[in-house]
Amino acid sequence: MDSMLKPKLTPGQTYLAALVAVSIATLVTLPARAWMGDRVPFVFYFAAVALSAGLGGLGPGILATALSTAFAVLIATAGEMPRGARMEAVAFGLVGLLTSALSEILRASYLRAEAARAELEKERRRAAFLAEASAIMDQSLDYNDTLSRVVKLMVPAVADACAIDLAEEGRGIRQIAAAHSDPAKTDLVRRLQCRYPLDSQGRNPVQHVLASGQPAVHQDISDRVLIQTARDPEHLEALRALGVRSYACVPLVARGRTLGALMLMSASRSRYAPRDIAFAQDLARRAALAVDNAQLYGAAQQELDYRRETQAVLSRNQQEIAALNARLQRALTETHHRVKNNLQIIAAMVDMQALEATDPVYRTQFQRLGASVRTLATIHDILTQAARQSGDAREVSARAILDKLIPLMQETAAGRRISYCADDLPVTAQQGTSLALLVNELVSNALKHSQGEVQVQFAVQNGSAVLQVMDDGQGFPPGFQPSEAANTGLDLVESLSRWDLGGQTHYENRPEGGACVRVIIPVRKQGDSQDREERMRGDAAA
Repeated sequence: MDSMLKPKLTPGQTYLAALVAVSIATLVTLPARAWMGDRVPFVFYFAAVALSAGLGGLGPGILATALSTAFAVLIATAGEMPRGARMEAVAFGLVGLLTSALSEILRASYLRAEAARAELEKERRRAAFLAEASAIMDQSLDYNDTLSRVVKLMVPAVADACAIDLAEEGRGIRQIAAAHSDPAKTDLVRRLQCRYPLDSQGRNPVQHVLASGQPAVHQDISDRVLIQTARDPEHLEALRALGVRSYACVPLVARGRTLGALMLMSASRSRYAPRDIAFAQDLARRAALAVDNAQLYGAAQQELDYRRETQAVLSRNQQEIAALNARLQRALTETHHRVKNNLQIIAAMVDMQALEATDPVYRTQFQRLGASVRTLATIHDILTQAARQSGDAREVSARAILDKLIPLMQETAAGRRISYCADDLPVTAQQGTSLALLVNELVSNALKHSQGEVQVQFAVQNGSAVLQVMDDGQGFPPGFQPSEAANTGLDLVESLSRWDLGGQTHYENRPEGGACVRVIIPVRKQGDSQDREERMRGDAAA
């Protein structure tokens, strides 16, 4: 039955088959007329009707039914048709029509089933092809190699010829893979690409797809189309030699960007149906993802290489800077040490001049100068130790300064007691030098104008550092103004406290007797030193 339903004959051949079947049934019926009696011989004609309907469907079945009815009646009645014969003829005709209709239904159902099976087989092959192509593209990040293998896989299973072009930044449109069912024509495709490269202003379907991002399909490429596309006669002859009659060109789109185009070409017309276009788009999407992933990986690798190179350069620079800093620290430590030694020598020489001086005024000035020089030597000694211990001599401890300076002054206090207490506060080297000179000057004045103990306090409170130097002498006279006093020491105190430390100096008398000089110094962060210096320069200009 399946072989009867298969559409192997043309419509004309099915009608001819119906005539032949009826003729054969007539030839078989005539010899059998003798033993059939008065009955109409429909048996063999029914077989003819069934065969005709099975081969051609409704039309040949109706033709066979009509002819079989007429021949059967003529054979049975010899021209006379009694009532019973007419009824049999009508019944046969109805049965023949019903048989033809059922055959047509069965034949149509079979054809639809065959078409569905064929489409399912196509879908299965497409899915298998996509799976194989995806596996190839997943094997490597070198899309030039993987796409070349995919193109070869597509020929001739999907197309007679295939090519993939990519739009690369700075390089234009580049064909990275091409294949043809005829190896000689594969070389022709490559030669055409080299001889006539694509450009953004051309009329090639690849340019159209890259510009629009939409598929381009041409089902019937005539010679006129080739003439319009060719750039010169040689190009036209090469296009004709390819023998392309239809094509489908679809974009390679990934993350909203059109990366290239996939071109499928066929030697037959009307090759590409909508399902074929959808299949090509699916394949192009997978190829675009492979290309995009490879490009992203390449960009990431370049970024990693750049970062590694940058890190290596940074590491080398840091090592060089560290080595330079080490040399600078050694040089700074050595400088502070030498300055301290030189200052101690100068202080000794000043002390000798003070011992030799006969004028009390000169002797006093020499003594004050020696004390200042020893103070500076003390600061450089502290900076030397800080550089050796931590490698950083930019900051010193205010407490360390007093711990070093007060015992030194105690040695030259002629038996007088100097007591002190100090909070710890990191200060810059410049601030530490000014603070030491300020303490030296205030303590020297207190020793000069008093007889008993001198007290030194350095405390940090409410964002300020407060230095107090107190004695038990006569105190300051009423209405005392340091600017009006003819005292070089007080001028130095004002200069150090205001210009170097940015503070304010207050001169007071203690209730229990004696003087108290209080210097209030603002405590600033390290980054504020530049602002302080600019403010001080502004005040100096004013």
